Amino acid sequence: MSALHYLENLVLEPDGKEGRWRDTYWSAFQQMRVPLMLEWGLELTGAWQTPIGAGHGNEFIVLWSAMDISAWERLCAESTGVTTHPDLRRWRSVAADYLHHGTGRLLLESPAHDLTVLGRRASNGGSTASRPVRDEWLYELELTAFAPDGRGGRWREDYWPEFRDRLHPTLTRLGLEVVGAWETAPGCGALDECAFLYRAPDFSAWHRFLEAVRGSTRDPVLRQRRGEMWVWREQWLTRLLLPAAGHAASLLHRELE
Repeated sequence: MSALHYLENLVLEPDGKEGRWRDTYWSAFQQMRVPLMLEWGLELTGAWQTPIGAGHGNEFIVLWSAMDISAWERLCAESTGVTTHPDLRRWRSVAADYLHHGTGRLLLESPAHDLTVLGRRASNGGSTASRPVRDEWLYELELTAFAPDGRGGRWREDYWPEFRDRLHPTLTRLGLEVVGAWETAPGCGALDECAFLYRAPDFSAWHRFLEAVRGSTRDPVLRQRRGEMWVWREQWLTRLLLPAAGHAASLLHRELE
């Protein structure tokens, strides 16, 4: 199964549909955009909104999984220029009522992606083990820009083994699941950028994680990592996410929550 993913950051007009965009956007998204993307070979993996206090209230993150590189090629071809595709023309007309602006990046499988929720599903040929269904998942998106000269330009050789051996087990111990771990594809964003998607089963678990990592942490692994981060990391952005209405149609919700 493909490990290519397409990550969108969408900012909607606050006054879209006279301020009623929350009530109408996601139904149009599920009825029109999801089938259109699936026709091109991209499946909705997840859709999230920024909660109060975590960023812009009209901002959404949407993650798609591409069946192969030809799906990405098709998306690029169909999304630019003049189209005669009737469904795409209809969606563009509807989206114009909502969208203020958006950005997107192609994400490539990292050397640690096989440890993640999505990576394990891909390695199992799409099959997933049964697990209790939850409706309270909290997600966190992390975008990390690494210093190009980190470790003398060899940061990938150092960082990814360290992530596999120390950070992934530590996050699991602290109550977080790593859903995906990618590198941004060349030409699709900042060079030397990685993207991570984490989740916690509820607010209580999220709070316990924050207590463990904030301030002068006592966790020995985290204390050591903080002394090492300057070796790799240049910029770091994290964002708390809650499932949006469109998440109900996603792969994560159907199979992995």
